[in-house]
Amino acid sequence: MRAKITSEIQRAIQEYLDDHGLAASSFAQSMNWSPSTVLDWLNGETKYISPRFWHVMEPLLARYLPKPRKSAVLNGNTRTVGDDEVRLVPVVGFACAAGYEPALEPVDDFMVGHGDSQVPFTHVKPGCFALRVDGNSMEPSFPDGTLLLVSGTDFPENGDLVAAKLSDEGGSVVVKHYTRRGDTVILSAENPRGQSYEIKVRSEPGRLVWAYPVIRAEIDLRKQRRLKWNGNS
Repeated sequence: MRAKITSEIQRAIQEYLDDHGLAASSFAQSMNWSPSTVLDWLNGETKYISPRFWHVMEPLLARYLPKPRKSAVLNGNTRTVGDDEVRLVPVVGFACAAGYEPALEPVDDFMVGHGDSQVPFTHVKPGCFALRVDGNSMEPSFPDGTLLLVSGTDFPENGDLVAAKLSDEGGSVVVKHYTRRGDTVILSAENPRGQSYEIKVRSEPGRLVWAYPVIRAEIDLRKQRRLKWNGNS
């Protein structure tokens, strides 16, 4: 659906930009849109927000629009939003995530600048990014195309699934189960045939560059079921 631009929508867009410290042009560029697109909405140069823009803007503006305001269009599906805040999370591949160096910049700045797309999530805080699984290395638990939501501002706890960057083999990112015993961190493979790591943090400084917990996964359940069935046949 498209949205007719009203004074309430214009005000909601400006309040969103102000709250996030964004200019209209920089916000548009972060979405890979023309800066004139957002400026035209604010200046009343166009009467409608087209569906391809509105499905992104509607959840972002939900908290700024007058009540009642109950639904948002996300990925072509209408779902209840209510008072839940919807945040666009950058999607990156493993190779891209391996380029992040926490000593140089906040995780938000790097992932937003290097992500190839963004997806909406509810109940997430700043610093989250989505790690896209490519290939079959994590099957059947996480088949190709799975999105792993990673909290880049939290410390992992024992038993967490984590995304971690290791200096091994030139600095690769792996997804493993995390266990800490004193100064030793154990990263155990999800797949029994996969590689596990034992890192002595004090005697091997710099080997574990970063480790953040995976807090959610969006999985193609039918594909996962077929993989498990084939594996047991």
